[in-house]
Amino acid sequence: MGPVPRALRETEALDRHLRTRIRNSPHPRACLRPLLLAPSRTHPAPTSFGPLRAQRTRCYGETFSVRDALLRRHGIGGSQAEASTRRIEALADEELRPYRVLDNLVGNTDLAHEFLAHASAEGKNREAWDAIFRAYFGQARPVFSMDDLLDLGQEVALDREGTRRALTEHRYQRQVRDDAARAQRRGATGVPFIVVDGKYGIPGAQDSDGLLDVLRTAWDESRPLTLGTDGDAPVCGPDGCAVPARS
Repeated sequence: MGPVPRALRETEALDRHLRTRIRNSPHPRACLRPLLLAPSRTHPAPTSFGPLRAQRTRCYGETFSVRDALLRRHGIGGSQAEASTRRIEALADEELRPYRVLDNLVGNTDLAHEFLAHASAEGKNREAWDAIFRAYFGQARPVFSMDDLLDLGQEVALDREGTRRALTEHRYQRQVRDDAARAQRRGATGVPFIVVDGKYGIPGAQDSDGLLDVLRTAWDESRPLTLGTDGDAPVCGPDGCAVPARS
C-alpha cells in the first residue's frame, strides 16, 4: 500500500480526536466544526459533512489550534504531538504537495463551502478547490473568515465584490446544507468519504485495489455490454481460432 492511504488513515485518527474535542467543548458547536473535505454530488470535489447549528453567523472566522485540541482534550503535546503529526506530514509529502497538520488551525467551514459553491457557479470549480487545499493544507493559512475567502477568490480571478455579495447573502447556503444532508443519508460521518455514481459510498482511506473494484462494479452496472451482432461470427478461444473456409 502506498504512502497516501497510510497518511489518510492517520489523518482520520486526528480528525476523530478533534471531533471528540468539539463534542465536549462549552462553545457553540458551529464555531468549532473542523475543516472536513470529502466528495459531494454537487461539486466534483469535497464538501463538509457536519450537522448545521444555530449561532452560525457570529462564529465565522473563529478558530482554535490543532496543538490546543490535542493538548487540552487528549493530553498529547510536546514531542508526542510532534512525532504523531509530523509522521502524517512526511507520508503525505512523499506524493502530495507540502502538507501541514500540527501548525494549522481548525474552524467552521460553512462559509468556505458556500465560497466553493459560488466559485463552481462562476466556472472556477477546480481552481477554487486547488486554491483552498493549497492554502489550508500546504501553507497552513486560515480559510474560515470572509476576508480569508475573498483573498482566495482573487487568487483564482473571482470578482471580489461579487464574491462578497454571494457570501453575505448566503446565496449558496441551502445548497451546502442539502449536500451535507445527502452525505449523511449515505452514511458519511467523516472524511475521506467517496460517492461513486451516486450509489456506492466508500468511507475511510482505501487502497487502490479496493477503489478500483468499486469503480469497475459501478461501471459494469451502469454500462452493460450490448452485442452489436448475433454472436455467430468466428472467434478465437483457448483451443485456437475458428477460421472460416474459403469459398
